[in-house]
Amino acid sequence: MRLSYLSVAGFFCASVLAVPPTPVADPSGIPKNRYLSMSVPSNGGEPMALRVTLVALHHVNPPYIAQPTPPPFSSFEGEYRWVGPPVFATENDNDPTPFIAAPLQCTPYYHDWSTLGLFHVYGDAVIPSSAYEVVALDESCTSAEEGCVDISSALPISTSRFGDVTSPFHPPATTTQPDIADVSSVVSKASRAPLSQSKASEQLQPNIPDPTRAVNVWDCIMEGNAYAGYGYPWGGPTSCGAPQNASSEPPTGNVAAARANPTLRVFITPVPAQGTSSYPAGTQIVGQELIATSGGFRAFFNVQFQDFNPDNVVSLRGYQIQVDAEGMRGINANPPAPGVDMALPQEP
Repeated sequence: MRLSYLSVAGFFCASVLAVPPTPVADPSGIPKNRYLSMSVPSNGGEPMALRVTLVALHHVNPPYIAQPTPPPFSSFEGEYRWVGPPVFATENDNDPTPFIAAPLQCTPYYHDWSTLGLFHVYGDAVIPSSAYEVVALDESCTSAEEGCVDISSALPISTSRFGDVTSPFHPPATTTQPDIADVSSVVSKASRAPLSQSKASEQLQPNIPDPTRAVNVWDCIMEGNAYAGYGYPWGGPTSCGAPQNASSEPPTGNVAAARANPTLRVFITPVPAQGTSSYPAGTQIVGQELIATSGGFRAFFNVQFQDFNPDNVVSLRGYQIQVDAEGMRGINANPPAPGVDMALPQEP
């Protein structure tokens, strides 16, 4: 807060202007693909709400080589989102470095953000090749955020090109990005190598990243696709209801499953081994269960969708079934089987 004084007929009148501090960019200066990194100076311990304006979304220049026309997200430009409750995680199971993140949401959330230090904002509206502005609102704005004047100056933040996770970045560099250094960086992070970049730089998927999950083989696959010239594959932002500063056309992407009464059902059914692969002797398939007597083999499944889009609102262009085996250790099995651990999944 700051005081302003007005002299009227020889008297001084003091009024309080509850202007919160401006958020501060990540001092490393490293742009991210799927996170907006910042910190917030102290406001005397008072809560603040953080508002993120979607200034320019997915303006790719030069165009993707293998996908010249990227998905259009311009209908969301000018809208804003709010930063939600923080999530506390670590970089991965081999690196206990704290990783603090906060999701975007549609409603204001007041918090003393200065206690977090550096944190990373994520959500389906944080996408590559985009520009944002972040402002802090004083607690005096609660329930009256529209038109409230107790607001900080704006912090501009931009995201890097899809897959461009390490220096040199384009722009300002003129070299083709991402390059092999970006691929190496994501692979290094996924392999838990020490001194690798933050998860905020290396995590590329899915549409809404999970800050509690370590960078893994799927991020490597996304990085490989970006290196090959393919574009950002995810559905992008979803609507907050009535548009704030945009047209009322429905958002693009896979939003049919996010209705008030979801209808989508996904069946992942184990099937017999394919090609030259084989299951251990004694393996059984019982309904949706694959029961094996030992590990060290590749399993095969059919993936089926039912009632994805009953209203014909959105077409399914592609899907990814992700199985994250981290933490699935034999010691946690029933009965326990120490040393019989699941490995990361592989595509057939």
